[in-house]
Amino acid sequence: MKNMKLSRILIWSILLISGCDSPKMIVQPPVEKTQPEIPAPAILPQGEMTKVGLLLPLSGSSKGIGKQLLNSAQLALFSFSDHKLELLPKDTKGEPGVALEQTKELLNDGVELILGPLFAVEVDALKGPALAKMVPIVSLTNNVDKAGQGVFVFGFSPDMSTDAILNFARKKGYRNFAALLPSGPFGKRLGESLLKFSQNNELPEPIIIYSDQNSRSWEFELEKLKTQKVQVLFVPEGGAKVIEVATYMKETGLSHIRLLGSGQWDDPVVLSSPIMQDAWYPTTRKGQREWFNKKYEETYGEKPQRLASLAFDMVSLAIVLSKDSNGGQPFTYQTLIRPQGFRGVEGLFKITPDGTTQRELSIFQINLDGVKEIGVGQN
Repeated sequence: MKNMKLSRILIWSILLISGCDSPKMIVQPPVEKTQPEIPAPAILPQGEMTKVGLLLPLSGSSKGIGKQLLNSAQLALFSFSDHKLELLPKDTKGEPGVALEQTKELLNDGVELILGPLFAVEVDALKGPALAKMVPIVSLTNNVDKAGQGVFVFGFSPDMSTDAILNFARKKGYRNFAALLPSGPFGKRLGESLLKFSQNNELPEPIIIYSDQNSRSWEFELEKLKTQKVQVLFVPEGGAKVIEVATYMKETGLSHIRLLGSGQWDDPVVLSSPIMQDAWYPTTRKGQREWFNKKYEETYGEKPQRLASLAFDMVSLAIVLSKDSNGGQPFTYQTLIRPQGFRGVEGLFKITPDGTTQRELSIFQINLDGVKEIGVGQN
């Protein structure tokens, strides 16, 4: 990648600072590496630095997304011109044992906050040492069961996404729900959420179908919906799976049932498929995320994966809190759960007292000419 000249850009609404103007930001693209190396710390302003650890899988089977998350973190770091944050990246290889050892090194180096790791199983490994040192963890996992005891879950919550789309459909008059869910703990969790949602809203009991990854038994089960009173079918899985389901429904006379999805649908493969026309799915608004996607591609020469923006928002959050600390401890329970929240490239988000992250979600409809925002996914 050719080196680019430093460019000054002014971003409105990158992070919400109560009573303050948005910060001036400088973007400096790092030199592209042929191997996923951990870069040397960025050149930062002189003075006392606030150290923050960053745990990512930079080698192993998940090194692709790990590298993109690191790129996004660097992009955030270079986007603020006057911070005093020192980011210390460490490679976990996606393995709990390695994550634990890297965490111990970071704690010995004096970090005041740990960002990452990516996987829930890694969180279990490092939570003890971090808690002993009173160092919070803002993890990229979306497993809300890991929240609490100093761990804050920052990933896109499937529970929140499910609640958003189901509530929107209910408000539009839909009462008879069915769902096609993956077998396993994740699908079971969503099934329990759907049952609870129906009970709380005095709706008929939903029809829930579980499907093994390598089986097409779901076709037989969907066929039964012809004799059932079903208005909508919730299919949280994205990619090729939901396109297969939509195609089958059209071919077998089930296209009158509206498809509802999750944030996993926010994928060009799904959104560009004509078979998905009129389906609804929840996601964050695209304004600032489009800025991020463009800036990332200009800087690194590739399109970012959906999760990459989370690293940008995490590092930006750390910068804002370190700037607002006024010499005090920047990363505490109270500073992280501040009521006004933060605004990032994924929109407004709030870290809640239970350690989960709430985000503003909008509902989009897939059309032949693109997607259209049709409402908000609020309770």
